[in-house]
Amino acid sequence: MLRDLINLIEDARHSPHVWYHCTRKEASTIIDDHHITLIPSDFGPSIFLVESPEIDSDEIILEFSLDEDYRILDLADRRDVGVWNHHRHEKQHPRQLVTAGIDGLYDPAGEGFHIFNPEALTFIRVYDGVVSDPLEETNVNLLDEYALGGLARCTAVTVNAILEHFHRRPITLAEVPINEPGVMRILVARGLAYRPFPNEVGRSLQQFSTIHHLGAWCLITKGHAMALVDGRLFDAENKLPDARKLIAAYQMQQR
Repeated sequence: MLRDLINLIEDARHSPHVWYHCTRKEASTIIDDHHITLIPSDFGPSIFLVESPEIDSDEIILEFSLDEDYRILDLADRRDVGVWNHHRHEKQHPRQLVTAGIDGLYDPAGEGFHIFNPEALTFIRVYDGVVSDPLEETNVNLLDEYALGGLARCTAVTVNAILEHFHRRPITLAEVPINEPGVMRILVARGLAYRPFPNEVGRSLQQFSTIHHLGAWCLITKGHAMALVDGRLFDAENKLPDARKLIAAYQMQQR
């Protein structure tokens, strides 16, 4: 399934969107023969979905699409809160909520969806958080637009800082493809994988660098790419972390 970068960061409440359910590996029987098992919560039996999953060694991530045609209440909306308060006594009976026209609700406090009607969801796959093929998750043209920065020097500086971190042979300016100089495509071709962090979109470079001191990151601002390696910024423009806003952030990993 092709999914472009914009779909990773747009408002999921207004269009079909991909969301994630985090579960312990031993509890992964939530999906049995394509049937979704609802889990007890403060809002009643439901399946809880988030936009930006954090993965640890004891969890797996299940990826779903959420159909926009179903009725989802937004607890940030006063009118929807009124509807929920009227029906919340039925929260232990999801079928009654669905019959009343409530397939799920968006909880702004938890920053996710509680879905009461499994038919509103389509299971896509088990998601490990690592994209080893840039064409698997990202529209090619958008990847180039956001990840290349437009200049061979920008691409080379970013790529080589990351390759050096992983003890890989650097590239030369002559090796940057003129027609497809995407940073991510070059890094993947050199045997690396990446994990997107859509929740970091909108942070400034300065904010991001104060949080992420370790590892190798490919950071994308408007029309520009750079690398942050163990807290040091590699930027072809020779700038320090500043107020430039991120439109994408990728943590690079060994494949």
